[in-house]
Amino acid sequence: MKFGIVASSILICGSLGTMAGGNAIIVAVIIPVAAAVRLTPPTVAALMMTAGSVGLFTGPFTPSTVTILSLGGLSYPDYLLYVGLPMSAVTLLAGWVMAGRIQKMTEGKLRYDVDLAEKPQEDLSAAQQRRRKLSALAFAATIIVMAIVGVVIKAGFSFAIIVMLLVALMTGLVGGLRPTQILQALYHGCGRLVWMFILYWLYNPILELMDGLHAYQGLLEYTQPLLEGISPAWLCFSIFAFNIIGHVPGAAVAQMTFTHKIFGPMLMAAGVPPQGTTAVLLASSQVDWFGPFPSSDMFGQMGLAQSTHLKYMLYNGWAIVVANIILFALLFQILV
Repeated sequence: MKFGIVASSILICGSLGTMAGGNAIIVAVIIPVAAAVRLTPPTVAALMMTAGSVGLFTGPFTPSTVTILSLGGLSYPDYLLYVGLPMSAVTLLAGWVMAGRIQKMTEGKLRYDVDLAEKPQEDLSAAQQRRRKLSALAFAATIIVMAIVGVVIKAGFSFAIIVMLLVALMTGLVGGLRPTQILQALYHGCGRLVWMFILYWLYNPILELMDGLHAYQGLLEYTQPLLEGISPAWLCFSIFAFNIIGHVPGAAVAQMTFTHKIFGPMLMAAGVPPQGTTAVLLASSQVDWFGPFPSSDMFGQMGLAQSTHLKYMLYNGWAIVVANIILFALLFQILV
């Protein structure tokens, strides 16, 4: 079951280019099955966060991949070979191990309200059983078709909204629901995530305030003299470490662009090759999703997985951050 969550999340998030939107599409299927095999909400949230992130920095048409290929100068196969796949492997390994640990810590204490194993079998007519099977097929077929369309047309973030609405409409209609019933089901589902919408809405003034106060630039001016005179490999690692502390959560493309604009000339002057520059950009913009501080991405995946325990997301994130710090400390020595 855990492998299924990881594989489906990587595929859908990598295809659509959005972790929140991609996982929101498949979570309706994941939760009932996870409940049946006794996976806890924190475990599901950690798996979705880990796998969705991997999908975003390996998918060929995701915003972060398109940006990093443009800024770093590598082809997509070279990007995967030198940076994307090594980070994916380490992130998945650390996330998989932590998901097992989180499951052990929460098993018997937390569970989903949905429990298919305890529900009595319903007496359904042949027509009802056929309609249920058709609605399930319509759900899967619509997701697959729209994912392919999204890849072909290189759709942006807003495409995920179209996919979710179309999937709900097709599944409901094939399942025999009236349009009003479909809307009522949508309202019920959206109502559970209103708090997440408010969180994102309130988060924007904080980012605007930090930008207006030039806090990031001030930190840069303080640390830039300390980066002069060190080896190219340690220069790359220092920029990476700086971005973990001075991160811009939820804005990977913006942070990637800012890092290239500020530190790009310094990396070029130090003789860092495109592979090293690309590694810096990826590490600087993606690792801080997992920590050391809570991020909006964590809250988003917790909301989708119906988890209310932030500490388990932090445990998972910290393990992934430490694993990637070790990875890039070695990778910079090899690439640079």
